[in-house]
Amino acid sequence: MKHMDKQIIRIIAAGLLPALLILFMPPELFALIREPDSIIYGSLRVDGGIRETGQIDLVLNGEDQPAVSYTLGDNPDADGQYIIRIPMDTISPEHPGTAREGDTADVFFNAVFIRQITVGQPGSVRCLNLDTAQEDTDGDGLSDAAEAVEGTNPDNPDTDGDGLTDNEELLAKTDPLRCDTDADGFSDWLERLAGTDPLESDSLPCVYVDGRNESGVEDGTREYPFTSITQGIQAVSDYFTVLVSPGVYTENVAIDKNISLVGETPADTVIKADDDAGAIGVDYTCCADSISRFMGFTIKDFDIGINLAGGASPVIRNNIITGVNQAGIKSQDSSSARIINNTIARNPDAVGLVANSPQLFVVNNIITGNRQGISCADSAPYLNYNNICANVSGDYAGACLAGTNDISLPPLFVDETNTDFHLAEGSACIDAGDPVAFLARDYEEGSSVYLETSLTLLTGDRIWMTDGLNTETDIVSDLTLEAFQTRIDINGSFVNDYMMMDSAYIYTTTSDCRQEPERLRIDMGAYGNTPEADGYVPIILPGDDDKDGDVDGGDLSNLAFGLFTTYDLEDLKKFAENFGKY
Repeated sequence: MKHMDKQIIRIIAAGLLPALLILFMPPELFALIREPDSIIYGSLRVDGGIRETGQIDLVLNGEDQPAVSYTLGDNPDADGQYIIRIPMDTISPEHPGTAREGDTADVFFNAVFIRQITVGQPGSVRCLNLDTAQEDTDGDGLSDAAEAVEGTNPDNPDTDGDGLTDNEELLAKTDPLRCDTDADGFSDWLERLAGTDPLESDSLPCVYVDGRNESGVEDGTREYPFTSITQGIQAVSDYFTVLVSPGVYTENVAIDKNISLVGETPADTVIKADDDAGAIGVDYTCCADSISRFMGFTIKDFDIGINLAGGASPVIRNNIITGVNQAGIKSQDSSSARIINNTIARNPDAVGLVANSPQLFVVNNIITGNRQGISCADSAPYLNYNNICANVSGDYAGACLAGTNDISLPPLFVDETNTDFHLAEGSACIDAGDPVAFLARDYEEGSSVYLETSLTLLTGDRIWMTDGLNTETDIVSDLTLEAFQTRIDINGSFVNDYMMMDSAYIYTTTSDCRQEPERLRIDMGAYGNTPEADGYVPIILPGDDDKDGDVDGGDLSNLAFGLFTTYDLEDLKKFAENFGKY
């Protein structure tokens, strides 16, 4: 510390030397010489930590522009401290940008007001350590002034919505304005829970599964993935993700950890019962307080597609369940699972959804061609924006009633006979899921947002506000239906203004359609908010004569008997190249 003070004194003394020479000048020259500066120096603290970068500005006597600025770190000899020389002028009239003893000066750090000081006399030198400690409106451990410096929202403890408070992110050196600092596809919060590094994109909380791995080496890496889903689950701990490549996986999957299981696409990632089995395709026995996801699969040929026991409450999204014998999805009475954008179809002996829990959240699904659509126990779960139709013994049973915006129309799949459940052009399910909600009033401040329409929301859900330029997020604290509009109250407030003229709107996890090609409104069914939405046009390989997406034995039969087409030699070559390919 003594060394640091000596350094500062040397720097200041060098600046004062010209002022000392004034004492030896003739009186006629004295009036032409600028008076000695009043000097302040010291450290700057932001929430207890010393800052060594950024800009300090002094605005004198309420003027519009700073009279003097100092950039921390510009002078390596200052050891991270600031040194500011305040220009003085005691002669009337006082020149702009100068001060007199006793004047006030406002101190700003990175354009954010810190405090007001009183200017000393000409030639004075004062140590003045600055501290931004002020009110902490959102209680995240980061003062409002510090939040303004960092660009975070002082009314929202988690500006980027990743699950970590802004202060926790700064302490961990992650970006409080980006939910995934290292852009590896896993949020900072999830990586922290899983024990991986949110600052290193190669440190991933996941393992890989690919049944096509024939190397003889299986360690769950991208290069040497496991060949079964069960191996992947057994290899991970809570908060990890098992990523599954396309293929047919003939196994019964048991999930007893708080993990996510993600297939590449339901079109090609299949969990299938073997010839003797039935039982349960995916059996959840964990966890009631869950962050887990099950998404991106086709489940077929089991007795029960997905069973939710022990209060298991995962997000079940973007799946196809077909060919099951008893139930597509069966929940126990304590599950609060979110069942979003699934297609449960062509199960003539089964109930599409057995909803024994009123806490289920069922949105954007297609349930059709089953023995029964949805069967509820004593009370119905939350249902909205589903297409439930053409189920043999009825669409709703027990305490179930259609959701406010449920429909019952033919879904029009591309080729359901051959389990292609993409939506064909003209399907009533295209752009028919949960819509985004546009503003009914401009938002300029406060904790209330007024929308033209209602949203598929529950208290405690997260929303995002965007105008295409800015996007912010917060948690819903209350919902009120008013005349011709809906009022949403949020925990804090948004930093930016959002205008109706800019088409600003609110979206949620069930109305987000940014992955769809047309990005108009989310589709119902298994391909909602995926690149395979919006009237998918399948790629037909040469040789796929029956257009089922596969050059297989059926096409071979057509070839042998010439049922559809007369083939030439070039056609036969293409057929041979693509036989057995998806």
